[in-house]
Amino acid sequence: MQGALFGADYNPEQWPPEVIAEDLELMGRAHVGFVTVGVFSWACVEPEPGRFETEWLDTVLDDLHARGVAVDLAIPVASPPPWLGVMHPESLPQTRSGTTLWWGSRNQFDPSSPAYREAARRITRMMVERYADHPAVAMWHVGNEYGQLSHGDHAAHAFRGWLRERYGDIGSLNQAWGTSVWSLGLRDFDDVIPPREAPYLLNPAFELDYARFCSDQLLDCYLDLAGIIRAAAPEALVTTNFMGFFPLVDYGAWSEHVDVLADDHYTDPAEPGTRLTASLTHSYLRTLGGESRGC
Repeated sequence: MQGALFGADYNPEQWPPEVIAEDLELMGRAHVGFVTVGVFSWACVEPEPGRFETEWLDTVLDDLHARGVAVDLAIPVASPPPWLGVMHPESLPQTRSGTTLWWGSRNQFDPSSPAYREAARRITRMMVERYADHPAVAMWHVGNEYGQLSHGDHAAHAFRGWLRERYGDIGSLNQAWGTSVWSLGLRDFDDVIPPREAPYLLNPAFELDYARFCSDQLLDCYLDLAGIIRAAAPEALVTTNFMGFFPLVDYGAWSEHVDVLADDHYTDPAEPGTRLTASLTHSYLRTLGGESRGC
């Protein structure tokens, strides 16, 4: 795999077999050589907790390899199946106002939820055990566009632990947050909650630390699963996809933990400034990668 690669995000679980056969034929005619597979396939791979259906994925990987198409195999933890929310409603994220975000779209998980984290580990272990040595797999892709956050009780518990590690004692936290303003003095770390709906503007230092925590918590989710892959396949390339100047993740802190820097562009050819945005984003990614890592 040298030089530029041409490919796409491929979701064969969404199509009947005859369409997949046509896809493969068209990939050959288009000289596609690299595809990401399985990003949103969790419910297809694990339709019930602990019961895996992989025959369809076996066939897809075998057929892609037979046609010389390399695969960036995704750990499909970005969008849990509905059964996780049914069995563990506490795994669903909450907004600042306390509204639960349900299944029916995607990304419906609290990164601090123990139930979500264990379910993500389970499917990761299965996929690595089954596909680490598959000849089609050239790289592993964990999650998708990390940026999920929650303001619920699991997040509150994890945030307090993050603050204890960062500040050590409640006096240092009060000083850093300037809680003498507006009578915001905290007695103990247990008084801390995530940013939630309030009568007026929230303390900006509080908001900033929560943003830092959210990025670190998502990085911990990624590293947890990347560690499972690397333990089973030490030579594997592992990555996830960044989103340029996305504000909810500190890519500077993440960049050393991905083997390949990957970035998503949502460019619009009809928008005159789109090429400038793409160019600026590429430059930003190059600063993160330096000279030692591919983009």
